[in-house]
Formats: sequence, structure tokens, C-alpha cells
Amino acid sequence: MQLRPQKHGTAVIRTRYDPTIKRCRTRVIGLLAHDATDVPDELDEQLTFAERIEVQGHIARQTAMRLRLKQAQAAAELAQTIRHATAWYRRQIASPELTQLAASARTEWTELLAAMSTAGVGRTRKRKPAK
Repeated sequence: MQLRPQKHGTAVIRTRYDPTIKRCRTRVIGLLAHDATDVPDELDEQLTFAERIEVQGHIARQTAMRLRLKQAQAAAELAQTIRHATAWYRRQIASPELTQLAASARTEWTELLAAMSTAGVGRTRKRKPAK
């Protein structure tokens, strides 16, 4: 079986040897959307067990790649998002909902700082040693 990326999805192709022409014949048995999260039922019915495992692995790899791209985009847009959030908070009046929102944002901010430090790009200021 082959998985060939195409413009509108990934073609699932089965190859069978034809002894009359002494070479393989290929047949497209289905098309997976680029954003597929599961094997479509009409394609699933035509797949063997081994082919199904291969297609599910392909879908898992594509899903993981899309997630990594989203995360990279979020990291690239983080500074602008923080500027927007700062401007929004400056215009707000204290309320219980705002307090709850700020608490969850602080928790996530702490996690972000920890992840940045782990990656080696955390704090850059030199702290004075304790006396």
C-alpha cells in the first residue's frame, strides 16, 4: 500500500502484481482529507488489518504535525497576544469573573515561564547573590 499526498488529500493506493502483464497494477482505494482525524467508514471497509494500521499511523503523524505547527504559531504570536491582553486588562474594572480569569492566566503564565527556563531561554537578568 502507498500513501501519496495530493492537492486535496492523501491518496490510499493498493498495488497488486498482475502476472499477465508481469508487473504491478495500482488502484486508488480512497482519499484521506488532510485534516482527517479518523479513517472514513467507506475507506475502512476496504482496508486490510495491516493497511488500516498504516493509515491510522499516517493520520496520527499528520495530527501531531498540525499540533506542532499550531504551537509554533502560538509562540510566534505570543508577544502580540500579551500586548493585547495588557491593554484589555487596563480597561477593566475589578469583578469576581475578572479575578477568576486573572488567576487562571497567572497559573498558565507560571507554566510558560517554567517551560521557557527548561528550554534554556528563561530569565536573562542576573540576580544578585544572597548575602
